[in-house]
Amino acid sequence: MTVTSTKNVVSSHPCKPETRAKIRAALRGRSTGPRSEETKAKIRATKLGHSRPDVAGARNHWWSPTGRCVTSRGRIHVRIRSNVWRAESRVIMEQALGRRLTSSELVHHINENPLDNRIENLLLVTRPEHNQIHARVRRGEQS
Repeated sequence: MTVTSTKNVVSSHPCKPETRAKIRAALRGRSTGPRSEETKAKIRATKLGHSRPDVAGARNHWWSPTGRCVTSRGRIHVRIRSNVWRAESRVIMEQALGRRLTSSELVHHINENPLDNRIENLLLVTRPEHNQIHARVRRGEQS
């Protein structure tokens, strides 16, 4: 690896001399040489996704010893595997059907309570059907 001095980089920059002077002043004191082992370790950790070890594991607001959490929208999500969370209602419906749900399939809570994920309270619908259900509820009709 060839180390280029800051002076050579700035002097070849295609801008006005006063701009080059500002760039040179801003870069003064910065090392353009080889990185220290500490810096290399920080870069490796960041690439591995561990840039914030202070909020990893139990210190993270998403961490849960049970693998369940309630989102800000009031839905229960469950941990499927490390860093993979899914809506509990979808997981329960998939287990009942014995297959994965498609992206066009939604799970409707019959009693409108997103925390009630009993299978008898869940209904598999498409988006247009789901919109019709909620339109009837808004109009005051029984579903």
